[in-house]
Amino acid sequence: LFRSQTEKMKKSSNPNYDVFNFGVPALVTCPNAGICSKGCYASSGRYNDPIVKRAYNRRYELSKSEDFVAVMSWEVKWQRENSSAKGKTLAVRINDSGDFYSLSYAMKWIKLASIFQDVRFYVYTKEVAMFKRLDRAQKIPQNFTYILSLGGKQDAKIDRTCDRHAAVFSKIEELQEQGYADATVDDTVAFESENHRIGLVYHGRPARLWLAV
Repeated sequence: LFRSQTEKMKKSSNPNYDVFNFGVPALVTCPNAGICSKGCYASSGRYNDPIVKRAYNRRYELSKSEDFVAVMSWEVKWQRENSSAKGKTLAVRINDSGDFYSLSYAMKWIKLASIFQDVRFYVYTKEVAMFKRLDRAQKIPQNFTYILSLGGKQDAKIDRTCDRHAAVFSKIEELQEQGYADATVDDTVAFESENHRIGLVYHGRPARLWLAV
């Protein structure tokens, strides 16, 4: 299910972490997608390959099932042991494509993070209100990092002075000038950096059209 890695996850894997991804289809699972939908990276390129699309659809169907936590627990346990044998910590990027289309789906991942407290889970999400409610209710484990992604319908709810959030830029110089940590190549920056501002450089459609991850 996430034993294969996107190119970015391969590049992000380093002496400390093995980074793997789990995704669901883009847009149809993104209730709070806004202007980001006009340039969504996960609706183009390799994501349109029939084999890739089938894989993401299978994951989507699994994510809706009652067996999701049980199946993913087996997957996480297997990969955690494999990573540990190499002296690394397993990190799981949730939704490299798509988003939390329901509270139930989000809670399944939170439960997995609670079970596997020695694994790092992280996600870029536009479900701002949902995660702020969960945070206030102290439902989010320490090993689960969420990064609020600009470009959605709930941008106004993101406090850029203190909320951990992400924005896309067209140039590295612009990212640096605005004081963002660069996670363009190494995605572990998203959860490791002390800087709550996470930036990514995107060379596709103009970044100003879609502040998204």
